[in-house]
Amino acid sequence: MDKILAQPPPDLVKQQMKQILNQVEFIRSSTLTKFLEYLVNTKLSGHEYKINDYTVGVKVLGRPSNFNPLYDPVVKTHASRLRNLLRHYYEANRKNDVIRISLPEKDYIPVFLDITKHELV
Repeated sequence: MDKILAQPPPDLVKQQMKQILNQVEFIRSSTLTKFLEYLVNTKLSGHEYKINDYTVGVKVLGRPSNFNPLYDPVVKTHASRLRNLLRHYYEANRKNDVIRISLPEKDYIPVFLDITKHELV
């Protein structure tokens, strides 16, 4: 069974994020790059409670302050794309990665898995 640990060193997570963002799929999509950066940096700063549909829509996707995620699925759509790109990245034989960054279904708070120890962090 996986054991939940304290957050890993931010520099290790940021290094992993940088490797991911250097992939062509992310280079081509400034929106998904901003989305991943916002999610990871917000969690690392201890403010994961700020991660929600509305905040992502306004701060990351440039929606107006009257944005209503109940009527505009743009955040869910981009989150799905981000999940798929992360999944594809790790399926492409990423054997040297130490940290796996994933985005659980129906949530926007990233999860960090220490691949060497098989532990959630």
